[in-house]
Amino acid sequence: SVTELNGKALVFLGKSGTGKSTHSRLWREFVPDCTLLNDDEPLIRVFEDEPVRVYGAPWSGSTACFRNASAEVAAFIHLYQSPENRLTRLRNVEALSSLYASAAMLRSDAGNKDRVLDVVAAVLQRVPVYRLDCRPDYEAVSLTRSLLP
Repeated sequence: SVTELNGKALVFLGKSGTGKSTHSRLWREFVPDCTLLNDDEPLIRVFEDEPVRVYGAPWSGSTACFRNASAEVAAFIHLYQSPENRLTRLRNVEALSSLYASAAMLRSDAGNKDRVLDVVAAVLQRVPVYRLDCRPDYEAVSLTRSLLP
């Protein structure tokens, strides 16, 4: 799920049922001018010497959102349900594992895996990855809101 504010996007990652759509809904509830860019599988585009961008897609998740728009990715945030709210920056192998596990790909094609790994490595050089242990509440939104100007 992807929320956008003033041209910057936060991409929420996680397994089905962890609260990505809920967190995006809370963003729209608590953050003025925030919009939903995509609710399920957004498209990520990486070009040399340009910011990483996220695009809406013609498919969506539990919330129907089919926007033909894009935004610069400010951060990727992997969500985990927790009784406490805590935001932690992931580095190196943890960040790589988080993004790679979230990439849509044909896992049976070894060449495809290598290409996806190259893209993930390029993204990691430009965009931070975080882990958000959270409850579905305002405090969790406030933690992730702090990542945008």
